Amino acid sequence: MTALKDPSNPKIILAHKDSRFHLYTKVRPNADIQALLAQEDVSVAQLQRAHHAHLDTLKHVEAVLKARKLPFRKAYRARLAGLDTEGALIITVGGDGTLLEASHWVRDAVVLGVNSDPGRSTGSLCVARKETFESLLDAVLAENASLVPVPRLQLTLNDQLINEPVLNDVLIAHKNPAATSRFIIERNGLAQDIRSLGGGARGFHGRHPFRGRPRHRFER
Repeated sequence: MTALKDPSNPKIILAHKDSRFHLYTKVRPNADIQALLAQEDVSVAQLQRAHHAHLDTLKHVEAVLKARKLPFRKAYRARLAGLDTEGALIITVGGDGTLLEASHWVRDAVVLGVNSDPGRSTGSLCVARKETFESLLDAVLAENASLVPVPRLQLTLNDQLINEPVLNDVLIAHKNPAATSRFIIERNGLAQDIRSLGGGARGFHGRHPFRGRPRHRFER
């Protein structure tokens, strides 16, 4: 994270998720889900509630920005690639998944996460919700908010630097999901051989680079 490039005239990008209700009824219609919705089945009751809660929060965020005459670019969270985010204020509306996906396209910017449905959506990384968004936005624009710098992971794969910004983890997988992936991870001159199976099990062989003791075991 970094300070806003121009707090008096901020560049704002509003990144949002699509609810599963919208996904199953509009984007990729699912006949089974639609039938359950028509029957008001208990198994899909939460879909509509979560959808309305998310839309209510998203509309509130937009209304606050418009009331302050703050221009913004609205984009689905997976379509931030290619947008100029340097020095911008990135407002994510959704949960942790929305913030994490948006972070893949952000390098030097301020990210303000808004949990759109605290009752059903995990938002451990989101500092705001509908009720607190307005005051937190004012604090950020007035430069009164305490910004927390977030370091990124950097990975070199086969001597090639991976340029994708990484917030919390990296997945390198075999092109065949059922095949065993074999890695050698090096750190501070120590190497660790790791074998990962498609089912989620993993095996360690050799000397652990972080603890420095022999290890040969199989985990699931």
